[in-house]
Amino acid sequence: MRKIVIAGNWKMNKTVAESVKLAADVVAAARDVRNVVVAIAPTYLALAKVAEVVKGTNVRLAAQDVHWENQGAYTGKVSADMLKEIGVDFVIIGHSEQRTYFGETDETVNRKVKKVQSLGMTPIICIGETLAERKEGRLEAVLTTQVNGAYAGLSADEALRTVIAYEPVWAIGTGVTASDDEAQEAHAFVRGLLARLYGDNVAQSISIQYGGSMKPENAAGLLAQKDIDGGLIGGAALKADSFLGIVTPGSRSASSLSVPRQATGLAPGAAAGRTGAPGFSSLRLRAPDSGSAPDARPDHPANLRLGACAQRTVLGSPGFYWRPRLA
Repeated sequence: MRKIVIAGNWKMNKTVAESVKLAADVVAAARDVRNVVVAIAPTYLALAKVAEVVKGTNVRLAAQDVHWENQGAYTGKVSADMLKEIGVDFVIIGHSEQRTYFGETDETVNRKVKKVQSLGMTPIICIGETLAERKEGRLEAVLTTQVNGAYAGLSADEALRTVIAYEPVWAIGTGVTASDDEAQEAHAFVRGLLARLYGDNVAQSISIQYGGSMKPENAAGLLAQKDIDGGLIGGAALKADSFLGIVTPGSRSASSLSVPRQATGLAPGAAAGRTGAPGFSSLRLRAPDSGSAPDARPDHPANLRLGACAQRTVLGSPGFYWRPRLA
């Protein structure tokens, strides 16, 4: 049975003191959550202090990136063993902002995934397309390339210890989202790619998060979809109450699953519930909610090329993995 995984990516926000305060608020708010994996990803500077706050709680610690080398002349970078030492469970890899601003590629994503797994942490592998790529009809090709690149050389057992975050780049920080059904179609397609690589049983066991501007107002509908297994949360994770407003629907969604969600068995390109459907040709975009404006910066990832991200699920104490039972 797949787990619902809700992870807050704080990006370049919050001082160390502010991070400690927010982490304490999240721990208090999530104290009674038992059937959702909750994680927070502060800045590198705040990781060690936040680690002290979440230690012994049901909130996991995540890092926003990592380098694949053990050590060396890599100014500004952080190695996996440094993260492991302070108790990091998850590492976000391949985020669209890393791809857009800092030259992340499918090859470097793959190297990071392997390094993180070698030290017992769970990679959150981000994938997603830009609006231009979607309009050009390249969505399936882009996602296929990203998934194949991220999982190159990984065994089925290693794949089971990953989590994917599907993040349509045009929806990150813009206030624009796809409908619940359309998001489900994208997730079903990604699960079909995993089935092609590892078979339906493995594909059915990998959690796939949605990362396109999930917030309390739309979380319940998104998390009710059969192939959406949580969220990688940006702006809504910067306040404990709004973050809990996403964790709570996730908890309800997880509680409603009396049996494991069945493998879709869809071939890539087929929308969920539609045999031979072309996939995503009829996407309709939602306008931003009142009070939230799209990011107008020309260099924003939504206006440039895409990004991708995946994550693997770790439960329990660092070093111990939740391994889904295969049907």
